[in-house]
Amino acid sequence: MLILRIVTFLYGLLTIIAIGEEAKSNGIQWVHGLYPVFSLCLMYIAIKVEPSIVLYIGLLGLFIAAITSGLITNTFQWKHIIARLVISLILLWSWNNLS
Repeated sequence: MLILRIVTFLYGLLTIIAIGEEAKSNGIQWVHGLYPVFSLCLMYIAIKVEPSIVLYIGLLGLFIAAITSGLITNTFQWKHIIARLVISLILLWSWNNLS
């Protein structure tokens, strides 16, 4: 359970770091503001509470933000979307079955 919490926290933290780097190179877009909100949802789940609707909101929000960001900045990549989908499904399965 501790490893799952660490992985979930790191996923949220690394997403915030990555979006900061993207904003530096491509400029700040309105969609970049969504990433910290949804990442903090994941980090909150990892630290404080048992999985709840906040986990689903965080993962779905990051997935939608990734699609939107790719379309807005003309950097849409299917590999990135598929990777986010796989990670999200693994985290959902893990939180629902291992916790």
